[in-house]
Amino acid sequence: MSKVNLAWMIYRRTRVAFAFTGFIIMYSLYVGILNTTVLLIAVSVFFAEMFGVCYNDYHDIDEDLMNKRTDKMIVNNTLTCRQMKFISVCMFFASIAASAFSGFLPLIVLYLLMAFLYSNPKVRLKKYTIKGYLTVASTWLLIPLYMGVTLRGMLNLIDVFFAMFFFFQYTYLLSQKDSTDPKDKTNLFIRSGWKRASAICTALGFLSSLFLFMVSFASVPLLMVWGINLAVKVGQNHRVHMKRIDRSSRSNFTLMEFLTHYIWIGGAFV
Repeated sequence: MSKVNLAWMIYRRTRVAFAFTGFIIMYSLYVGILNTTVLLIAVSVFFAEMFGVCYNDYHDIDEDLMNKRTDKMIVNNTLTCRQMKFISVCMFFASIAASAFSGFLPLIVLYLLMAFLYSNPKVRLKKYTIKGYLTVASTWLLIPLYMGVTLRGMLNLIDVFFAMFFFFQYTYLLSQKDSTDPKDKTNLFIRSGWKRASAICTALGFLSSLFLFMVSFASVPLLMVWGINLAVKVGQNHRVHMKRIDRSSRSNFTLMEFLTHYIWIGGAFV
C-alpha cells in the first residue's frame, strides 16, 4: 500500500475526531476561555471519538465486507481485528487520562458510554437510526453547558446556542451515512423512501445552520464561514433529494462540514 493511500485512510478515520476537537476550540475562543485545560478537554474528546471509530470498525466487519468498504482498515487488511481492538482500548484509556487532568471526566465517561452503546452488538443504538443518532448526540448538547459551569462558573445564552449547534451538527453528520448511501442494503434510514430521508436531513441541516448563524452574526468573517457551511448543506441535501448522491460525493461535501469549525476559528482570529 502506498503512503498516499495510507494517509488518505488515516484521514478518513480521524476527520470526525478532528472536527469535534474543533467544536471545543471554537466554543472556547468565542467565550474567551481558551487555555491548557480546554486543550486537554479537546484532546480527551479526540481520543474518545477515536475509541468510538475503532470500536465501531471492529464490530462492523461483517457489514463492511458485505458492502465492500475497502476504505476500512480491517477490510483492506491494513490492520487485523485484534490490532483494531487493541487501538480502541488504547484510545479509551488515553481519553480517560486526558479528561482526568482537565476535570472533564464525567462527560467523557458519558461520551465513551454512548460510543460503546452505539456499536455494541447487544445494544447497537445505530440500528435505531435517527433515534439512536439523537441519543448519541445528546452528549454534545451537554458539553458547552458543562464547560460554561465548570470553567466560567455561569451559563448564558451563548452556551445554549453552541450546545444546540453541537447537538444538531453532530446528529446531521451521523445521519449523512444513512441518508446518502442508497447502495447499502442494511441502510435503515432510507427504507421508507427518499422523501423521509431528505426531509429529516433538511430539518437537521436547517437547525444546525440556524444556531451556527446565531454564534456568527456579530462578525463579517464568521458570517462568511456560515454562508459557506450553508451552501454546502444546501448542495448536500439537494443531491439527496435528487437521488444523485454516492460515497464519493458525500465525502467531498462532508469534508467542508468537518473543516467548518477550523475555518470558523480562523475567522474568529480575523
